[in-house]
Amino acid sequence: MASIPSTSPQLRRKIGPFQATTLNMSQMVGIGPFITIPAMIVAFGGPQAVIGWIAGAVLALADGLIWAELGASMPGSGGTYLYLREAFKHRTGHLMPFLFVWSAVLFIPLVMSTGVIGFVQYLGYLAPGMSDLTGTLVGLGLIAVIIAVLWRRIESLGKLTVVLWAIMIATGAIWANQAWGSYWSWDPIETWSLIVWLIYAVYLHLRFTLKWGGERLAWFAIIAMPMALFALIGIPAAFHTTHAGIGGLGQDR
Repeated sequence: MASIPSTSPQLRRKIGPFQATTLNMSQMVGIGPFITIPAMIVAFGGPQAVIGWIAGAVLALADGLIWAELGASMPGSGGTYLYLREAFKHRTGHLMPFLFVWSAVLFIPLVMSTGVIGFVQYLGYLAPGMSDLTGTLVGLGLIAVIIAVLWRRIESLGKLTVVLWAIMIATGAIWANQAWGSYWSWDPIETWSLIVWLIYAVYLHLRFTLKWGGERLAWFAIIAMPMALFALIGIPAAFHTTHAGIGGLGQDR
């Protein structure tokens, strides 16, 4: 007897590795660190802010390993929703994943709002005479633009992400040329950061082209993580650089 083809909807991959990488890079260079890092340095009274970063790095490494194990053991779409559903299905049923979705509805707009606040604050440097009302209106307008952009197919967002990523890289180089007189100076942090990005480019090549997986790819990621931390902490502590590390480490006086 011939099998009946499944009519259930199937998920299709619409964002490729390059688009996902540009999205991740754009999120890492968000406005949050530019607002929170000065506040941390003031609260700690100086370079002691590195303690918080080290603790956060250890926590992020543990969190990443846990997520990697969960993703490998329970592959599927949904992330945290899926893991909570499987973990609590014999106790509370769908209550925990339901509460997670509702909490996400509350905290995700708050996370987005930090970007809007940062945009308005930095816009104040270009328009010093901007009033609070004008800043509020600009923020509301930016929120409307974000909603309009998100109301699109995921493949369109992937293409837009690549465009915005290219703009981010170009404006960063232009700013560097204005600040230091060159688009790329082979500064110790710049050079080591380039090495780290090449390491993760090799990781992506092994994962998607050579189809590496399992334990050996996990070990590659574990080895690559300290290399990134060394760019953030080790290089500024060992060399003088125009790029200040955590708490101002390595910055030329």
